[in-house]
Amino acid sequence: MKLLVDSTRGKVLFAEASKDVVDFLFTLLSLPVGTVIKLLSKDGMVGSLGKLYESVANLDDTYLQPNLDKDMLLEPKVTVAGANILPLLTNNVDSNAKQFYLCTRCDRRISDVSGTVCPNCSRGMSTEVTYVSLQQHLPWQDPAREGMSRE
Repeated sequence: MKLLVDSTRGKVLFAEASKDVVDFLFTLLSLPVGTVIKLLSKDGMVGSLGKLYESVANLDDTYLQPNLDKDMLLEPKVTVAGANILPLLTNNVDSNAKQFYLCTRCDRRISDVSGTVCPNCSRGMSTEVTYVSLQQHLPWQDPAREGMSRE
């Protein structure tokens, strides 16, 4: 990362970073932390996350990839895995939902909100997958097969 700093005013005049650094900073905002930052006032914010949020809010859409939107960073939706860990941060996740959406690129993440950005590959999750309840008995314990051998 390259920085041009005005040391007399203590301001960064220019910053240059690799795509990996920018992706990392945007990933921070895509976590539920982005929602927390939005709810806190700028005066109560410690560190640079508030400035990062403000910079993204002021960023022109021409600097984003065509399939991405600033709202995905500024108002992130929590994925199902994240909702199980931090359920109190947002109320966007319905715990009774039976419809889930799979990432078609990496097949590693699911969400209960269609279009949520996959934290693994940054694609939208839109392929529907059906919720299947767990089987309460083993196949050979089926009451219809009572008395039958497992062989």
